[in-house]
Amino acid sequence: MPHAHNRKGNQHTPAEVDSVAVSPPILRDQPQRKSALEQHPPLDTEAAARQLGLSPRTLEKMRVYGGGPVFEKNGRRVLYDIDDLLAWRQRNKRFSTSDQGPGQRP
Repeated sequence: MPHAHNRKGNQHTPAEVDSVAVSPPILRDQPQRKSALEQHPPLDTEAAARQLGLSPRTLEKMRVYGGGPVFEKNGRRVLYDIDDLLAWRQRNKRFSTSDQGPGQRP
Protein backbone atom coordinates (compact mmCIF):
# COMPACT_ATOMS: atom_id res chain seq x y z
CA MET A 1 0.00 0.00 0.00
CA PRO A 2 1.51 3.37 -0.94
CA HIS A 3 2.17 5.89 1.77
CA ALA A 4 -0.02 8.99 1.94
CA HIS A 5 1.45 12.45 2.36
CA ASN A 6 0.26 15.20 4.68
CA ARG A 7 0.32 18.93 3.81
CA LYS A 8 3.97 19.28 4.77
CA GLY A 9 4.95 16.41 2.50
CA ASN A 10 5.69 13.97 5.31
CA GLN A 11 4.63 10.39 4.76
CA HIS A 12 1.98 8.70 6.88
CA THR A 13 2.16 5.00 7.61
CA PRO A 14 -0.74 2.86 6.37
CA ALA A 15 -2.00 2.52 9.98
CA GLU A 16 -2.14 6.31 10.31
CA VAL A 17 -3.99 6.65 7.01
CA ASP A 18 -6.58 4.06 8.08
CA SER A 19 -7.23 5.89 11.36
CA VAL A 20 -7.96 9.24 9.71
CA ALA A 21 -11.67 9.97 9.55
CA VAL A 22 -12.78 10.66 6.02
CA SER A 23 -16.19 12.12 5.37
CA PRO A 24 -18.12 10.60 2.47
CA PRO A 25 -18.20 12.66 -0.70
CA ILE A 26 -21.26 14.78 -1.33
CA LEU A 27 -22.97 13.54 -4.44
CA ARG A 28 -24.76 16.40 -6.12
CA ASP A 29 -26.85 14.08 -8.32
CA GLN A 30 -28.55 12.40 -5.35
CA PRO A 31 -31.54 14.16 -3.79
CA GLN A 32 -30.94 15.17 -0.20
CA ARG A 33 -33.16 13.49 2.38
CA LYS A 34 -35.84 15.71 3.78
CA SER A 35 -36.83 15.71 7.41
CA ALA A 36 -40.23 14.34 8.35
CA LEU A 37 -41.47 17.91 8.82
CA GLU A 38 -40.31 18.90 5.33
CA GLN A 39 -41.91 15.80 3.80
CA HIS A 40 -45.23 16.39 5.56
CA PRO A 41 -45.51 19.99 6.70
CA PRO A 42 -48.40 20.67 9.09
CA LEU A 43 -51.66 21.85 7.56
CA ASP A 44 -53.74 24.81 8.68
CA THR A 45 -57.50 24.47 9.10
CA GLU A 46 -58.32 25.41 5.49
CA ALA A 47 -55.79 22.94 4.02
CA ALA A 48 -56.89 20.17 6.40
CA ALA A 49 -60.54 20.78 5.50
CA ARG A 50 -59.72 20.54 1.78
CA GLN A 51 -57.82 17.30 2.44
CA LEU A 52 -60.85 15.83 4.23
CA GLY A 53 -63.52 17.24 1.94
CA LEU A 54 -65.06 19.27 4.78
CA SER A 55 -65.60 22.96 5.33
CA PRO A 56 -63.17 24.78 7.61
CA ARG A 57 -66.13 25.71 9.82
CA THR A 58 -66.93 22.02 10.33
CA LEU A 59 -63.39 21.38 11.59
CA GLU A 60 -63.68 24.41 13.88
CA LYS A 61 -66.90 23.03 15.37
CA MET A 62 -65.32 19.59 15.79
CA ARG A 63 -62.47 21.18 17.77
CA VAL A 64 -65.02 22.71 20.17
CA TYR A 65 -67.48 19.82 20.49
CA GLY A 66 -65.12 16.90 19.87
CA GLY A 67 -65.19 14.09 17.35
CA GLY A 68 -62.70 15.61 14.92
CA PRO A 69 -59.12 14.74 14.07
CA VAL A 70 -56.25 15.37 16.47
CA PHE A 71 -54.79 18.87 16.16
CA GLU A 72 -52.05 20.92 17.73
CA LYS A 73 -52.42 24.45 18.93
CA ASN A 74 -49.51 26.87 19.05
CA GLY A 75 -50.79 30.14 20.43
CA ARG A 76 -53.74 31.00 18.21
CA ARG A 77 -52.50 28.86 15.34
CA VAL A 78 -54.15 25.47 14.81
CA LEU A 79 -52.27 22.83 12.82
CA TYR A 80 -53.06 19.33 11.65
CA ASP A 81 -50.66 16.53 10.77
CA ILE A 82 -51.54 14.67 7.56
CA ASP A 83 -50.97 11.31 9.28
CA ASP A 84 -53.49 12.26 11.99
CA LEU A 85 -56.04 13.23 9.33
CA LEU A 86 -55.60 9.89 7.57
CA ALA A 87 -55.86 8.00 10.88
CA TRP A 88 -59.06 9.90 11.77
CA ARG A 89 -60.58 9.01 8.40
CA GLN A 90 -59.62 5.36 8.92
CA ARG A 91 -61.22 5.30 12.41
CA ASN A 92 -64.46 6.71 10.99
CA LYS A 93 -65.00 4.11 8.28
CA ARG A 94 -68.25 2.18 8.63
CA PHE A 95 -69.96 -0.71 6.87
CA SER A 96 -73.45 0.78 7.31
CA THR A 97 -75.23 3.62 9.08
CA SER A 98 -75.98 1.30 12.00
CA ASP A 99 -72.33 0.30 12.36
CA GLN A 100 -70.93 1.30 15.78
CA GLY A 101 -67.30 1.54 14.71
CA PRO A 102 -64.50 0.16 12.59
CA GLY A 103 -64.57 -3.58 12.33
CA GLN A 104 -67.81 -3.92 14.34
CA ARG A 105 -70.68 -5.24 12.32
CA PRO A 106 -74.24 -4.92 13.61
